[in-house]
Amino acid sequence: MLKEGTLADTTQEKSEAILKKFKEKFGSWRIKAIRGKDIKDFLDAYEFSRNSKVNLRSNLNMFFDYCWLDTNPQVIPASPMNELRFKRQSMTQAELDKIKDKCLFSDEFKKLKELMITDEKEERSYLVRRNKHRYRLFVEFCYLNGTRYGEAAGSTWSHANQGGFILIHKLIGENL
Repeated sequence: MLKEGTLADTTQEKSEAILKKFKEKFGSWRIKAIRGKDIKDFLDAYEFSRNSKVNLRSNLNMFFDYCWLDTNPQVIPASPMNELRFKRQSMTQAELDKIKDKCLFSDEFKKLKELMITDEKEERSYLVRRNKHRYRLFVEFCYLNGTRYGEAAGSTWSHANQGGFILIHKLIGENL
């Protein structure tokens, strides 16, 4: 079980469901009998997303690292995860374009910020100018911290810790 707030609820539920399937498949096996090919066949049998496979691989790496230590094999002679290889997923041009359309690059953000500052300065009404300033700071915060709008809107001062991190606990709004 993961500490609450470590992962988004849906990510945690998916991870636990995948690990449960893994346990159902390999729970009765001896650890020494599990090979990289067996794990790959398991992953290929289910249509997990690439991210789900990567998350499971990370969890299994940790598990098998405890079973096998480089200088002193304790339970297994080698980690089966060393044999496991994922095919590099090639993206179509349409997928690359979609990613490019979803994010701002630094030169694009600089232009947007300049336009927002100009628009803010040209406003005569103090209240409207103040709101435009707040919107610009909000957009800047999201860009610089890599958060989505809903994540940033759902953040409070209590989510910021002493180490300079902001813990994302909830989203505000729908379809974000």
